[in-house]
Amino acid sequence: MIRMRNVLLLTDFSETSKNAMHYALRLFEHKPCNFYVVHVSGLGTHLADDFSEAARLVGSGIKTVKTDEKLKLIVQELESNFNTEHFTFKTIVKYDYLIKVINELIASENIGLIVMGSNGITGTEETLFGSNTINVIRKVTCPTLVIPEAHEYKKPGEVLVPLSEQDSLASTAFIDAKIFMKDFLKKLHLLRISNKTTSPTDKDDEHCSELLHDTDYIYNKVVNVPLHYLISTYIQLHRVDLISLIVHKETVFERLFYGSQTTKLANKNLLPLLVFHAK
Repeated sequence: MIRMRNVLLLTDFSETSKNAMHYALRLFEHKPCNFYVVHVSGLGTHLADDFSEAARLVGSGIKTVKTDEKLKLIVQELESNFNTEHFTFKTIVKYDYLIKVINELIASENIGLIVMGSNGITGTEETLFGSNTINVIRKVTCPTLVIPEAHEYKKPGEVLVPLSEQDSLASTAFIDAKIFMKDFLKKLHLLRISNKTTSPTDKDDEHCSELLHDTDYIYNKVVNVPLHYLISTYIQLHRVDLISLIVHKETVFERLFYGSQTTKLANKNLLPLLVFHAK
């Protein structure tokens, strides 16, 4: 029996989200996939009084119909421009909180991957990804693929995996990432980032021998270098097509995406990001 991959494609009808969908269809070309094309009109952070909120909900009915038509046009465009022989599409419009909707769909539709676009540095926060992207990565534990604005598709043969001291190569998250990438991975770049020169619990050599014997990989250990600076430098010096990150709540994630006063990942250096969550 062929296993179907269930993929949630988030769209806000922007060119960035459209580009992310195109990336996903090319990445999974010839692989059986169920694509859920989803648009969420979110409720505001501060709810109005009951009457105002009721008016918004009533008014959203007309908007939902129009939005559903937009989603159908997106699917038509995808079917016209890509080989969709192995794909199925379902469109979904929701008027609710984004994270709530995503988590409900993950449970009801057995979603295995979220794909979304990101507009890069936004507003005065100077974050490297938009707020919706950050919230999804923080609050949704499903693997997530983030495609930067205007990124041109290239088969992600070379993947960089930064590893903090919390990360183990024998962890479920790393093994899941390796399994996910097996169809396209050609070389794995492992970048162990440490605050000390030695670690009594460091079993990387053993784990590499056991788990990566069938994988072409490069292993580097770097001490006392800020994560965001190290990644930015590494991807300028090495061919890398995609970054895969293991997220532990907000620790490493915050250091990577918020940067520091003196150095950040430059917008021009952003690559697709594949996120797995530590259990």
